[in-house]
Amino acid sequence: MTAEALLLLSAATMFALVPGYLLWLRTARPLRKSSVVPDLPTRSRVSVLLAVRDDADWIQARLENLAALAEPRGGLEFWIIDGGSHDETAAIAEAFSHLDSRFRLVREITGGRIAQLDAGLACSEGEWVLVTGADARMAPHAVLQMLAVAEDAGDVAAVGAPVDPHGAPVLGRLHTRSSNAARSAEARIGSAAVVTAACYLFRRDVLPRGFAEGVIADDVHVAMAAAACGKRVGFAEAAIIHTLGSPQGLAEIFEYEVGRARACLREVARFFPHLREFAAPARAIFLWRAAQMFVYPAAALGLAASSAVILWSAGTAAAATVTLALAGAMLVDAWLAARVGRQARLAPAAALAALMAAVRMTAVVTMPFARRNAHAACTGSREAHKKTGQPRGGTAARYL
Repeated sequence: MTAEALLLLSAATMFALVPGYLLWLRTARPLRKSSVVPDLPTRSRVSVLLAVRDDADWIQARLENLAALAEPRGGLEFWIIDGGSHDETAAIAEAFSHLDSRFRLVREITGGRIAQLDAGLACSEGEWVLVTGADARMAPHAVLQMLAVAEDAGDVAAVGAPVDPHGAPVLGRLHTRSSNAARSAEARIGSAAVVTAACYLFRRDVLPRGFAEGVIADDVHVAMAAAACGKRVGFAEAAIIHTLGSPQGLAEIFEYEVGRARACLREVARFFPHLREFAAPARAIFLWRAAQMFVYPAAALGLAASSAVILWSAGTAAAATVTLALAGAMLVDAWLAARVGRQARLAPAAALAALMAAVRMTAVVTMPFARRNAHAACTGSREAHKKTGQPRGGTAARYL
């Protein structure tokens, strides 16, 4: 294949995987019209799992926020799972549990966030499980709104919500808004690809034996496990989750996103053999997302390599033409993604597109060398760029 042919193929692939996907989401026929009544109380009992570690600065306000949630008819139970904090986190949680009997503290669960969530699953009894983080803040009716989406149709087994990152830089806010819009569109046509760790809801029978071995991104794992059960992942538009611990600065955002991309790659590889079990909409969305994770980096690398070869071998005029054409193609790609994703400004959209391309390439290239530890980049906590421990072992799970 010539360098010119590789350049055209790579550019076409990048167009198809980003603007093409967003255009498909906007133009695809909705699965059905929803009849959700957002504040409708339900009979379900919900177990709320709050995994904490060294969150003394956050936990008091978070517990007060949880205590103010409106309850479904089945009630709420709250499990605070401490991961071996070295500060006053456990003491604050214990004192709060004495004031409100719905709250219970589980101490000294070592092994990282997944081990904490497994311990919470073993202790709790609710039909539905809500996982959230110490830095998240929820409106009083958020649980009811998520349950309403879940119970509006019998085939929804997990529900996510839009995230509003407080204090995030421009690129962080733009990326979060784009992600919210994509998940909303995916749910509209069938099933959202993922939920977010800040807050998500799922049926207990999605994980009958806890999380699988080696899970890092619990939110991605839950969404794909729900799809592998033949169920759908919903999206509660009204249940906005505010988060306080966003990565700051380009280096922190890059590290956060690379860690999350690696975790997502692991889950894509884990669930790919179970693709036949996915419902049709979830299967199509899974394939699109998998291609974005694996194929897009290869296309971007091919684009860069073919451009370098052409620029090296061509004359001055031809090199200038290729350079202008390449810059124009990248701008058109970013413009299409910005328009389809309802983003008004081109420059931040182009910067975000370049950042995410670098993130995906880095994640794919470094994946074989990355340590398999539970990374807080996928937890939504204030320590978004800090490693929190090794994955636990010995838990039987459905998907190995």
